[in-house]
Amino acid sequence: MKQYRQSEKFKSTSRRYQYSKIGKIVAEKNRRNTVLKRGGITLEEYNQMFAKQNGCCAICGKHQSELKNRLAIDHNHETGEIRGLLCTSCNITLGWLEKIEKIDFVARVKTYRKI
Repeated sequence: MKQYRQSEKFKSTSRRYQYSKIGKIVAEKNRRNTVLKRGGITLEEYNQMFAKQNGCCAICGKHQSELKNRLAIDHNHETGEIRGLLCTSCNITLGWLEKIEKIDFVARVKTYRKI
């Protein structure tokens, strides 16, 4: 199976399918399902948020066209409330900062520095 997927025949067939009408319909359906499954919102709601933010990350302001990945749906993990769309860097940093707040990082650093 692996050899076949690496063959030029498979790659050309895959490209033709990807750019065909059916391939585009399937890709759109998969995108809708992914947004709903991962973010808990519909693709239409995602697109409304995207337009409201002018296609930019809610924190750093980088436009989608400058990014490698799509803007991620940011939500509060305790309440499930959707907060906005973030680039990967801001989303990871925000998650890290929220985790630090929970362990009272500043107090631990002060204790450590006294040692």
